[in-house]
Amino acid sequence: MNKHTIIAITLASLLATGCSEKESATQYLQEAKLAEQSQKDSSAVIALKNAIKLEPNNGEARYLLGRLYLSQGNAVNASKELERAQRAKFDTNAVLPLLARSHYLTEDFDSALALSVNALTQDASLSVQFYQLLSKIRLDEVDSAIDIQRTMQAADAAHGYTVLANAFMHYEQQDLVKAEQAAQQTLSIIPGQPEAILLLGNIAAANGDYSLASENFLKYLALQPQQRVVELLVANAFLKAEQFEQAELYADRILKVLPNQPLANFVKAMVRAQEKDYELAHRHAEIAINNNLNQANLRLVAGVSSFYLGKHEQVMLYIKPLIKYLPADHFARKMLVASQLELGIIEDVSATLGTIDQDETQGADFYSALSFKLLQAGAQEEARAIVEAVNVDETSPQQLLKDGMLKLMLNDEQALKSLEQAVALDPELIKAELAIAYMALSAGDFAKAERIANKWQQSYPDKPDGLNLSAAIALKQGKPLVGKKLLEQAMAVEPNVYALLQLAQLALREKQQEKAVELLQQAKAISPDNIRVMRALLQLDKSDATLNEITAKLNQTSDNTNLILVYAEALFRRGQIEDALTQLNTITPTIQTPKFFWQLKVVGYRYSDNNSLVKTTLNEWRRVNPYHLEPYVYLAEVYALENDFDSALRTIDSGLRKQPESLPLKLIKAEVLINSRRIREAKALLAALEPEIAERPIRHGLYGRLALLEQDFSAAATHLKTFYQAQPTARNAMLLAGAHTGLKQNPQAIAILKAHLANYTYDGRIGSLLGNLMLEAGESGSALSVYEQMAKKEPTNIIALNNTAWLYMEQGQLDQALDYAEKAIAIAPEVASVIDTYGKVLLKSGQTRKALVQAKKAYELSRAKDVDIAINYVESLIANNRLNKARKIIAAIDAKNITQREKIAVLEKQISS
Repeated sequence: MNKHTIIAITLASLLATGCSEKESATQYLQEAKLAEQSQKDSSAVIALKNAIKLEPNNGEARYLLGRLYLSQGNAVNASKELERAQRAKFDTNAVLPLLARSHYLTEDFDSALALSVNALTQDASLSVQFYQLLSKIRLDEVDSAIDIQRTMQAADAAHGYTVLANAFMHYEQQDLVKAEQAAQQTLSIIPGQPEAILLLGNIAAANGDYSLASENFLKYLALQPQQRVVELLVANAFLKAEQFEQAELYADRILKVLPNQPLANFVKAMVRAQEKDYELAHRHAEIAINNNLNQANLRLVAGVSSFYLGKHEQVMLYIKPLIKYLPADHFARKMLVASQLELGIIEDVSATLGTIDQDETQGADFYSALSFKLLQAGAQEEARAIVEAVNVDETSPQQLLKDGMLKLMLNDEQALKSLEQAVALDPELIKAELAIAYMALSAGDFAKAERIANKWQQSYPDKPDGLNLSAAIALKQGKPLVGKKLLEQAMAVEPNVYALLQLAQLALREKQQEKAVELLQQAKAISPDNIRVMRALLQLDKSDATLNEITAKLNQTSDNTNLILVYAEALFRRGQIEDALTQLNTITPTIQTPKFFWQLKVVGYRYSDNNSLVKTTLNEWRRVNPYHLEPYVYLAEVYALENDFDSALRTIDSGLRKQPESLPLKLIKAEVLINSRRIREAKALLAALEPEIAERPIRHGLYGRLALLEQDFSAAATHLKTFYQAQPTARNAMLLAGAHTGLKQNPQAIAILKAHLANYTYDGRIGSLLGNLMLEAGESGSALSVYEQMAKKEPTNIIALNNTAWLYMEQGQLDQALDYAEKAIAIAPEVASVIDTYGKVLLKSGQTRKALVQAKKAYELSRAKDVDIAINYVESLIANNRLNKARKIIAAIDAKNITQREKIAVLEKQISS
């Protein structure tokens, strides 16, 4: 039989459409000019684009569009249009000044400096030279900038751009008074000149007048609304002017578009710290630092917020390098002491802490934490001094609770008073004991959890919490009937979501889906916004009711991340992949964003066959949260599938730098090394991992694959048999079969693959390999059975259809052969091997003319390089008495093996006779 590699060819069709234009380019230009005069920039842009569509080389249209873009601050698009206007030889004096500015704004300084001013008018020349001077300053080539300044002075010292050039040079030389005077003078000559206004903002900021700075930055933004970078200056100026609400407003505007912009995150962190929102302050400070902004006050905010969030290692990371610059009584120094105590680093507290403000109610949380750690360290007197020195806010139940606990530890008789006040203000504080019970349960301390459960049932018989806790203990111990009874008792006391969720899970175990849905509906009635309830309902409720409810909730609160994730997951389940991705893309991910968000995005882009976005998402994931393992694992797999093993290894190594003890990453690295045939490195790594993997099945899988690479098929078979028994996957079956094939034990390989197909889910790869092995063993009848099964399981599998057709033909069952050959060619009408099979079947069926047409097409598609296809073409030529053509084709055939040469000899005899 012919053995061909089937190449899938994607067909694309292009639809060309034409239309007649009702207006001319000149008319559109006139419309644009009128619109621009009326300050209708959007209408002007549309008209100019219409003109360009009609006349792509219209220099005036390109110039006007570039000018419009530049007037809005859109320098990138302005550069493109102005360069096109220049190529169209539009008025150089009009184009080059604007082009110089657009190059400067896009930081394409080399292009700005490359512009020639030789043929320009003096006005145009000075304008271009001004932006060349600014480019030189940005390139830190101040001497060259001074040369340009002198040239401008000699040409016209009173010209607006010459005066502005002087202003920038004064600013560069830190002469702020002269810089401001020259900038103001420029505005009297060129009103509204953006760079002059921006310079005045920077001068005001340098003088510490941040209100005036923000005023000028806002003027610049009004003139250049698309120069979004200036919003950063506005936000920073408002921050320094202590106008925090305004600062945060502009920071948020930037972060909505650029969530990782460092200066915007800095402003956001500083404002949130002022508002004591330490969660957000910490998050934005870390983003700014991770994006290479390392200001001392930013690290201080990161450290302070870390402390309040209980992240003591990060307090050490951020504050310790600053400690030598902090005053003795600085609050951050105290936080560092507390964190060192938390981490078990005992230092001289008295010397480090300094004095305490008697009225430090704002720092009560800090002092409570510090006192507790001092007590743990045995520093009774130091702790007592702090507790007695700090005035507690008697309207705060949390502060009172902490104060009471500390005083209780100090045997202070005022402890009871503080505790009673705390519970009176917030009765829910007593539930802290339940949290302790559930933590004990999680750790397997059933006795402690039982004690608290029994206490709650006796002390609070009108609350279901104690019974729920007892039920959780029973379920944890594998006693579902006892757990169910306790949950039903809890429901009798008071219907509650926890009991209903657990009862729904038990109903599902008993395959009572309708009952589970009913219980979840009861839970939803109690807590309509409970995410766990909604997610469980979506998985069980086949109607649109739950989905519609979530859609309505999202219309009311579109920024609820958990709700969006539940909704997106439901859309995925319904096959609405694009809609799900649209929902996910409304979320701005942070380090706190759940893994589920990233996993859904990756699955969505994989389903959409968008490998580029898969990689982009995984790279973003590991950048946003470098402590998650998954992005490194998934990204390495993507690269490995592309045979880009170097990138896969770099990805894994970057993950190991963050988590050097991660066994999963090390095992994946070993697998990639094996895939890339780096045997020595793989062996060294596995030797280092031996203590950790000695008892794991994966050890046999990795050593088995290494043995295959080294062609030690006996060792490979031993290892891979053990691995397959532990993990009977299709891949492992194929590896084990490969080891036996290497040992020339094809019957054993065939038996392994047949058994896998019989015992596990069908896999086309197993079928394909099994069919090939059977053909090599001369079992064409068995191979036919395998390929026909493949064709039925996978109706679009070209290999299965093609091979089934060929094998039926060899058996003389031409009707069946023709049926499969026609199915194959309907799917792949341009694949040479498929056409060749179809032609051969037609020839055997006696349809010689049709056979010749197909054989010729296959021969031409193969470019006469496939010997088997060429031989089949000669057979069709002989059958149609085209002997001369047959002789020519035979003469051109370069037979590769004895079988092909024997076939050619037979054909030559047929032609001679």
